[in-house]
Amino acid sequence: MTAPPPQSHALDASRNEQEIRSDVERLPLEQHREMQETLLREQLAHLRSGSPFFAARLGDAQVSTLDELAQLPFLTKDELRAAQAERRSLEGLAGVPAEKTARIHLPSGTSGTPLVIAFTKRDLRVASEVGARAFWAAGKWENVHAYQD
Repeated sequence: MTAPPPQSHALDASRNEQEIRSDVERLPLEQHREMQETLLREQLAHLRSGSPFFAARLGDAQVSTLDELAQLPFLTKDELRAAQAERRSLEGLAGVPAEKTARIHLPSGTSGTPLVIAFTKRDLRVASEVGARAFWAAGKWENVHAYQD
């Protein structure tokens, strides 16, 4: 089972609460878990093929279920900072080529050196959807607008 593509919505009073990803929100637990495990396998394959850093970190670990996820090596923020400092760019760290980067983010309010975070257009759409779903789950959909590029 493959996950449905992300959807972005401007939330307003005219939208029915069932419109925001009811296809995912209302899946039976077993189908939801199956979808998550499919996405997990796809994400690990993407990391291995797109990032030499993460391919080395993951090694030969064969993880295909949520229960096996804990077998993966833990990665700390300090390790990511060190890897970024060694490279002076996201080359080899990011899972996509630099030309697919739509936005770079350096978080504020962090102690130490901030991590450089690269987003693709798809990443931004997914982040927008997650925010919209969080507002929806909290019962706030009137006059709320999700970012859409």
